[in-house]
Amino acid sequence: MALETHLFFLDQRTQISIDLIAKINRENPEARLVVVDGSSFHYPLQAPWRVFGPLWSRSSNVLKMFDALGVGYVDGARMRPTQTDFTAEESHKIGIAIRGTIMSWYSRGIRTQTRPRLMEVYLNRRLSSQSRQIFSLTTELIREFSANKVFVDNGRFAAPHATYLAAMREGTSTVFYETSDALQSAYLMDCRVHDRIEMQSRALKATSTLQDSEINAYSNDVLARSKGDNVFGSLWSESKNAWKGPRDSLALFATSSSDETDSVDLEWGEASWGNQYEAFQSIWRKLKSRNLTPVLRVHPNLLNKNPAAAHREINKIRRFKSDNPEFYIVWPASSVSTYDLISYSDVVVVENSTVGLEASAQGLPVICSNSCAYDIIADVLRVHGPEDLDKIDAMSKTPDPLGARRYLASEKMRLQHVPRNEFSVTISNFSKFRLLVPSLIDGSIFSMVFELRWKIYRFIMLKTSPRH
Repeated sequence: MALETHLFFLDQRTQISIDLIAKINRENPEARLVVVDGSSFHYPLQAPWRVFGPLWSRSSNVLKMFDALGVGYVDGARMRPTQTDFTAEESHKIGIAIRGTIMSWYSRGIRTQTRPRLMEVYLNRRLSSQSRQIFSLTTELIREFSANKVFVDNGRFAAPHATYLAAMREGTSTVFYETSDALQSAYLMDCRVHDRIEMQSRALKATSTLQDSEINAYSNDVLARSKGDNVFGSLWSESKNAWKGPRDSLALFATSSSDETDSVDLEWGEASWGNQYEAFQSIWRKLKSRNLTPVLRVHPNLLNKNPAAAHREINKIRRFKSDNPEFYIVWPASSVSTYDLISYSDVVVVENSTVGLEASAQGLPVICSNSCAYDIIADVLRVHGPEDLDKIDAMSKTPDPLGARRYLASEKMRLQHVPRNEFSVTISNFSKFRLLVPSLIDGSIFSMVFELRWKIYRFIMLKTSPRH
């Protein structure tokens, strides 16, 4: 009987990805696994010193490496597939993914314009071309190998989304993966993590047989890990002495970085508010009589934006402060820890931030002004427009933390340990200097330009963003 064939679309050439491939192959002996190296389609996502150029992929060593893992290998960058066109619906969906890619990784903070900037036009064309190419490549390989299953990176960005759309058209089972090198773990799922309603439904199902003590143990582990691994934690060292305001009865308003949901074509964006500041101001008017001290915590991701876009946001926040002078403002460059602010708060208000999830898991009342990943399973109050404001009057002061803890526990449960280098197959650590030449050859020098651009942006924002 012929073996099934599964295709693994390699998103990033990292050790944890190689280790995950080894794990999948070992646990599925009834199937032939073929790795499709699609990492070159992420131009310009990865900087040259984090990727391996054509010298790596053309070397016989790469074939030896995958031979040692017992899997096949296809270099996607060298394939010239027959073009398969998108349908109108697929074109719409990939357009959303392209916009999300540009918004989150390249321009960072772009604003709608009648005539987009030249760089945005160029990136859109480049990503459109690459999306068509990887869509066609996926279609061709599924047919060539009669593939029964496709493993694709869990992402809303253009390249993995093009693979997902192709697999859907071909009726091929799709498994989404995501890896964490720091935790040496990964998860595999047959739905996208950005599928908000399905993910919450699965969280309920996954934790339905657990005792409350088990749920609490899992969720406590996730909360502790979040505090230790938070990407903004370097700003929050010695944070206990950073907050100089009141430490009792705070109303914490935590802004969201809209990149994550503005371009997800799923069940998001249900609110009718014009923006999160309009929502916060209206919600504060309902909370004012409760003798609370309002604090606006600005999302630290603002430091990663284009400085022009970031300062537009800062000016908007200053107008908010002018209209609501009683607010304390915690700017993104501040060393004040969000976790400390949660511990001082009596109520937390978010648009869709995970701050709301962590606060709800601690039994705090949480108000969500828009759809978020946990708003059905957790005991939070959804205030999606002016028509919902009266709900605040009846808001419980002691909400049940179990729903939020179920969601956190399900995150812990879906992680799978990935043995490190179990077949003694290691990706060499090349220096950035050795990678510069192949980067010039394959065009990913543009990746370096964008990476340096972001670093410059962050440096500028750290120097120019207000702290007090």
